[in-house]
Amino acid sequence: MQSDRRTASGRLAGFVHTFLWAGLLLGCASSIHRPEPIAHGDYEAVRRYASALIREEIDRAGIAGMSIALVDDQRVVWAEGFGYADREEQIPASADTVYRVGSITKLFTATAAMQLAEAGKIDIDRPVSAVLPGFSMRSRFAGAGPVTPRLLMTHHSGLPSDILHGFTQAHPASLAETEQELRNTWLAYPPGQLWSYSNVGFSLLGRIVEVAAGEPYAQHLDDAIFRPLGMHSTWISSEISTRPGSAKGYRNGHTQDDFILRDVPAGGMNSTVRDLSRFLSMVFADGRAGGRQIIRPETLHEMLRVQNADNPLDLTYQIGLAWALGPVGDLVLPEGELIAQHTGGTITFHSQLIALPKSKLGIVVLSNSQAARTVVGKVAHAVLKAAYEAKTGIRPPERNERTADRRPLSPELMHAWEGEYATGLGYARVYRRNDEMRADFMGWTFEATERERGVLGLRFLLLGLVPIEPGELGQLGLLRADVGGHALIGASFGPQRLVVGEKIEPVPIPKAWLDRVGPYEISDSDRSGFFVPKGITTDGRYLFLNLEVKHTVIPNATLRLPLQPISDDAAVVRGLGRGLGEVVTAVSEGGQIRIKYSGYLMRKEGEPDAPAVVHAAAPASAGVKSGL
Repeated sequence: MQSDRRTASGRLAGFVHTFLWAGLLLGCASSIHRPEPIAHGDYEAVRRYASALIREEIDRAGIAGMSIALVDDQRVVWAEGFGYADREEQIPASADTVYRVGSITKLFTATAAMQLAEAGKIDIDRPVSAVLPGFSMRSRFAGAGPVTPRLLMTHHSGLPSDILHGFTQAHPASLAETEQELRNTWLAYPPGQLWSYSNVGFSLLGRIVEVAAGEPYAQHLDDAIFRPLGMHSTWISSEISTRPGSAKGYRNGHTQDDFILRDVPAGGMNSTVRDLSRFLSMVFADGRAGGRQIIRPETLHEMLRVQNADNPLDLTYQIGLAWALGPVGDLVLPEGELIAQHTGGTITFHSQLIALPKSKLGIVVLSNSQAARTVVGKVAHAVLKAAYEAKTGIRPPERNERTADRRPLSPELMHAWEGEYATGLGYARVYRRNDEMRADFMGWTFEATERERGVLGLRFLLLGLVPIEPGELGQLGLLRADVGGHALIGASFGPQRLVVGEKIEPVPIPKAWLDRVGPYEISDSDRSGFFVPKGITTDGRYLFLNLEVKHTVIPNATLRLPLQPISDDAAVVRGLGRGLGEVVTAVSEGGQIRIKYSGYLMRKEGEPDAPAVVHAAAPASAGVKSGL
């Protein structure tokens, strides 16, 4: 359903998504090299190169199937499938194979919202309550501004990244029920403060769309976008498609059921590369398709305008209205050439859509394999660069292999980095060992080296001794930045950088929270999500909320999220970035104290369930309920 980065989607891949967004855009070196030169208009050379590259990647990574479409303005110059939509039945993938596209859905939810804004049914700069009467969320930020549809579309709303409880389950909540859940949820940040990818924020936007349109969200997208664009193999669903022509999902070489999704406006679309090509052509035609104005040119231009240029906590990351903007990874084009894109990812499906509005060139890559998570971005970037040369005569630079250029850290850089951090992957410690720099998190030890000026690269230390490149995490660049009184840790993915954590110091732990330390459990019916709360611990200096990681790229791991108590009944997940800033509260249930976090209600191990009404405690420091 990032970064766009991380992106990933963003919590379809969990807290890990933002940290590893760069991994979606960088991959292993290929033996297939872009031909030189590519003559003007020679898309056949591009096709041959792309076909060889895709076949190599499918074989190397064990990918089941992949489909690709290359769009030049109003023409699909090439669309093809590789591998299998269904390996067991030997059904080949094609340009018309239906895949789950994950967070690419967000582009369509935002487009529907902007259509309704054109019709005067939504004002994207007014509070959400203008469309959803009486809507509000809990807030600890006195004097903060309102949540608006614009802030939802740019991931600056301050909403939590997700409501983990119920994110995936057999019978997901409706958008109306999700709206009600949000009314009892705390904002993580003041609205407008920083970019923090939020799937549940797009669920709220989807609810706004269906209320303003007067019809269910999925039906409205079909009426307002899919059918007018001729996207006849596209629909919204909480589940993977089982219709004829749909791809099965694969993980570790075997079929696997994908999750049933609650937040369908964030990631519930099923589509084909051919259908998504029609969307790209509409963008290149200033909003027109089939003789009909789908969206006005000025509205489309606003969606593709950088919205967060004045947000210093966003570092250099740029976003429009749902579109991630600017150079990303190794896809760097001449100045003035806007890159607009979105990724998507679930357990077994991965996708990449990129548009170059100035050159009117675009690409879509979809796959049905968990192993393709980094490959879809790698293929999309490589093929789009070749196509750009064919169309413009300008040859974009090849990828810079920075991992071979690592060097030891200077004493000054070591000093700047030493300390403890709250990140999207939990607590991290960076420290010197002799003349080397080490980083510990999630039970692993990494060696830190300087990969470019001021940017660290990490190498995993096998058994704490032998440095090896850890795949995607080895491609991640990390940097330190001091902004507005915050000592930030940022992720570097090419020219763009975004916040993923913050340096922290110990704070006093009240006795009320020390008394709550121990293992916790949730009911068996709540264990279907990506993260399962396991308890509260302390090392004597910090208080931690522990989450067991499930179904993600780092399975069976535990995230230790540092907590900062702000009252006897409330604590905040420390740090700035995705999954951070969220409120943990102690609540009363049938005379017992329970811990509430992200929709979960936890009880200490061995304590019985109590069916009493739960009353959420408010942080003593901020009993504000913010009208949105």
